[in-house]
Amino acid sequence: METELRETFYSRVLSFADSELLTVAFPNVDFEPPKNTSNLDSDPENHYLRAYVMPVKPSEITVCGESKFRWLLQVSIVARDGIGEVRPLRFADKLRDEIFPIYSELKCKNHLFQVRTKPYAAKPIPEDGWFHTPVSFTVQTFH
Repeated sequence: METELRETFYSRVLSFADSELLTVAFPNVDFEPPKNTSNLDSDPENHYLRAYVMPVKPSEITVCGESKFRWLLQVSIVARDGIGEVRPLRFADKLRDEIFPIYSELKCKNHLFQVRTKPYAAKPIPEDGWFHTPVSFTVQTFH
């Protein structure tokens, strides 16, 4: 179940990234951040994404004898310092409103997952010449 969730989630993030000319850092996969040094907000080399299934134990909800599991997923929009926060927030809005809107579904071969919380964009966090804006949301299994 969790493997299918990860594959489907990562695939959707990659499709979004491709449509925006962005690269994606996935867990435990070699990744080199873009090396461009322009200060243009519109330059795709000044942004990339990070995708995570957060390292928390999935919560289990039992309804009428049926177990449903929840996971916390996150996509961070990472932007170079000095280019502003508007474009990363536009990416966050697209993730929240178009790619993973509340009640949307992630359909897998054997399982169905639904976004159960509205994706939340946290305050940008500075990190070594970059800042990242985490967008987090919860998904739940539906059988």
